[in-house]
Amino acid sequence: MSAGLSTAAWHGLPLGEAALGLGSFGLSVALMVWLAARPVSSKRAALLLAALLVAGTVLMLATGHGQLVPLSVGGLLAVTARPGPPAVRPGAGVLGGGLVFLVGVFGYYAAYDLDLGFPNGLVATAVAVAAALVGVTSALRTTEPLARRAAAQFSGLWRLAGLWRPVVAAVVLTGLSLAAGWRSAPAVQPKEGSSFTLLAYNIRMGFGLDGRLSLDDITAWAAAKRPDVVLLSEVDRGWLLNGGHDDLDRIARGLGLRTYFAPAADQVWGDALLTNLPVRQVVSHPLGKHGYPTGAQAQTAVIEVGGNEVGIVNTHLQSPPGQAPEVAALVRDLSAGGRRPVVLAGDLNTRPGDPEMRVLESAGLSDPLIALGNPATSPADAPVERIDHVLVTGGVRVESADVPRLPYSDHLPVMAALRITSVDQEG
Repeated sequence: MSAGLSTAAWHGLPLGEAALGLGSFGLSVALMVWLAARPVSSKRAALLLAALLVAGTVLMLATGHGQLVPLSVGGLLAVTARPGPPAVRPGAGVLGGGLVFLVGVFGYYAAYDLDLGFPNGLVATAVAVAAALVGVTSALRTTEPLARRAAAQFSGLWRLAGLWRPVVAAVVLTGLSLAAGWRSAPAVQPKEGSSFTLLAYNIRMGFGLDGRLSLDDITAWAAAKRPDVVLLSEVDRGWLLNGGHDDLDRIARGLGLRTYFAPAADQVWGDALLTNLPVRQVVSHPLGKHGYPTGAQAQTAVIEVGGNEVGIVNTHLQSPPGQAPEVAALVRDLSAGGRRPVVLAGDLNTRPGDPEMRVLESAGLSDPLIALGNPATSPADAPVERIDHVLVTGGVRVESADVPRLPYSDHLPVMAALRITSVDQEG
């Protein structure tokens, strides 16, 4: 988790900030390995490192920065190692650790489908507390001969001098990682005229109907369409359960677009806006859960097309009865009293005839896809209903729309050609 959160955070940053973020995490990992290979007996250090592990885990969950976790783990391994040969890891410890890992992973990710009654961050925190207690207990029970303990004290300067090795390793690994993965953000590209194309797609974390990762297929198809604005739902930026890859970075590289990520369920799962058009503002608004286990958000942005501002609301509703009024309020605010046209798009989990659609219409939105054939978007293999939408207020018109039959997700994408007609009246 610390690796996924930390590496996703540096994508899209300027080179200096990316090097600082990735370098600090790389140094923490290098120190973890270096410390673990140098056992030393210190009960005070065990207590300090145990506290650091718990605090680092809480900080990771709250901010997405997990640099303290590898460092504290390496330190605990050093102070809890049993001195002298043979170097054996007890079988019960291996089995117990494996069970804790499996239960922890299941408990953490089950919260996205089941209401556990508590934040799933508590699962990771509980695992950190358990590891810290085991480490402290092991350190307190470890005994060393006085001569060995004294030798360890005299070797302190030698240990400190050896710090250059993990530092050099971190610098080299950071340089290689940046060379392989860093890219500068594409240039902003203003668009002439009043027309632009928009793609809204729930990518189901990049997994297609066959259960295989389909990110490259999604990217190749979308690149051929050359959309000006891409709105993605269910974007995974490092879930351990799915393999730890970054959907957003992989798709953005292929499309050559700037990215604006909006966390929903956690720091590495949510929605995203991709565009090279000028973006005047972008804000992620948390939505109420309303009894649904997975969090949701609504990302509002103001983009510029041909010198005119257009409001974009990108969301994936999980509980439409409660969240539709919240999104409707955001649309009203973004429209600035009707002076700015607004587009609401994404997986709304709402059919055209549902009461929640009337709530959205009360904010000035209309559903132009009804007149364009009312194409179904779900399920992808045999679509029977449209729950993915492109809704617009006055001042913007959907000229055409396409819902291609693609097997790259359990939803079908909506591709729409839009034209700004007026900033204060329609047509």
